[in-house]
Amino acid sequence: MLKRLVILSAFSLGSVLAAHADPITGYFSASGTDTFTSSTITFGSAQVAGAIGGTFATYLTDGTAVTFLPGALPYSTGFNLAPGGSVPLFSVTQNG
Repeated sequence: MLKRLVILSAFSLGSVLAAHADPITGYFSASGTDTFTSSTITFGSAQVAGAIGGTFATYLTDGTAVTFLPGALPYSTGFNLAPGGSVPLFSVTQNG
């Protein structure tokens, strides 16, 4: 559950920060592994799994690898502010 929240937050943040780029609408789900403590989360292997819609349906298919930032990422429970600038939490590559 925490991983999906982080992914959704990163997607939302990325959409806001990339407002100067071509608009992206849609959604996709990812499934994978993670390890976490009370102050860090480390993502393992992941892939696009399940629902894909909107702009993402043109570029992604079920099973596309999702690459997260390596190493432990810090977090704290409660209200958090995202750092300024672009935060490339994850990337996917397929069909361009």
